[in-house]
Amino acid sequence: FPETLDYNIALKDAGAESFIDVWAIHFYGSQLENVVQENGARDFLNLLSHPIWITESGEMGVDNQLQYVEKIWPYLEEKIQGIDRIYYYQFDSDQPSETTYGLKTLESGVVLSNLYRYLRDRESL
Repeated sequence: FPETLDYNIALKDAGAESFIDVWAIHFYGSQLENVVQENGARDFLNLLSHPIWITESGEMGVDNQLQYVEKIWPYLEEKIQGIDRIYYYQFDSDQPSETTYGLKTLESGVVLSNLYRYLRDRESL
């Protein structure tokens, strides 16, 4: 984590903001202390003058994804004011259902994640 934050700080210090429309980052896992620690991701991202897109985010395992999105994404949006969009990492994957980040796997039987099922069925709720 510190290496990627240092990289982003170096980009900002080099003037990257004058050449972009959006600052894109990736966020995985649930180590939320890395977001709020002093001089951490929140402090850096809240200094940016452009919208922030989280272009990759997710949780491993088809049965963990809905809880991840319900817990982690609102937390990030609360702590980092500039977040404009969050994208889930992967639609489908050939990885086993317990190790995939995909919303569906290509395993026989087409295993769908709990997030995929929720999104698919929410219109009928």
